[in-house]
Amino acid sequence: SLVCAFEVLEHIPDDAAALADWSARVEPGGHLVISTPAHPERMGAWDRRVGHLRRYRRGDLERLIEQVGLEVRAIDAVGYPLGNLLERARNGVARLDRRQRSEATDDERTAASGRALQPPAALAPLLQAASAPFRRVQRRFVSTDQGTGWVAVAHRPPRVG
Repeated sequence: SLVCAFEVLEHIPDDAAALADWSARVEPGGHLVISTPAHPERMGAWDRRVGHLRRYRRGDLERLIEQVGLEVRAIDAVGYPLGNLLERARNGVARLDRRQRSEATDDERTAASGRALQPPAALAPLLQAASAPFRRVQRRFVSTDQGTGWVAVAHRPPRVG
């Protein structure tokens, strides 16, 4: 089995309970793949605008995964260098936006987060081509702490016997 949750865990008040629920769905020999924003000290205006309740340190994410009985295969940094620039730009946009959605609940912010600043689908081929060099560079930095997020791959060992 494969359970995936991309950019979800940081929106959930009880992240440990959510991770435990997801891990219970991972059969022996199966995997869990999740992504989260990195570096709590970089929690910014954009995070608050889109309903993020937290960001994660690599070690904290690893401990959460191990606490639910899965083995961490990898936690890779993603987003360097382009994501770091875009993160600054998003925080600037959020600070300039006078509305700030301060009246919105965390649930409302979360519901809108996947669509915020999303380009039209027609631009996808252009964006794919323009970001290719950055994706190649990013591969060299997966074992560092320089990205804006984590992609974690965890495994439930097969039953023995």
